[in-house]
Amino acid sequence: MKNKKLYLFLTFILSALILLIVFAFMGILGKNNNSIFIGDMFAQYIPFIKSFLSVLRGEDSLWYSFSNYMGSGNILKFCYYSLNPFNIIFFFENSSNIQTLIIILIVLKIGLASSSFQYFLSKYITNDFFGVIISVFYGLSAFTVFWYYNVMWLDVAYIMPFLI
Repeated sequence: MKNKKLYLFLTFILSALILLIVFAFMGILGKNNNSIFIGDMFAQYIPFIKSFLSVLRGEDSLWYSFSNYMGSGNILKFCYYSLNPFNIIFFFENSSNIQTLIIILIVLKIGLASSSFQYFLSKYITNDFFGVIISVFYGLSAFTVFWYYNVMWLDVAYIMPFLI
């Protein structure tokens, strides 16, 4: 049982460290000009996070806003995005560190994906260091690496082993 917990922790740490090293080589970490805000993250998630925080500060309405498009309802958008428990990290947001919080969120979700796959492997297939390596490969697979800028879809990567 002790090895099982150690392997879960080890898969999380290995995946997180590898991902942070890759982000550093890509020029995303630190005071570089590269950004992870591409695709849906730039057009959809970050504007939602900013509007969500303005609602929490009392600057916007939860029910209707003219801040997006030509004016639209917000409640369905808030239900879709806000029910994710990882979004609590944005309560620590100010305008200077939103990219850092997004990187933390991505690293947490991908690390959790590796750990959940390790849990699956230890329960049904193997509970040795080889399972740790396979789990890190799962966490850093093409799906998660390609979709890291689509933060909502990363939930599938850590939920799937539990569903299987």
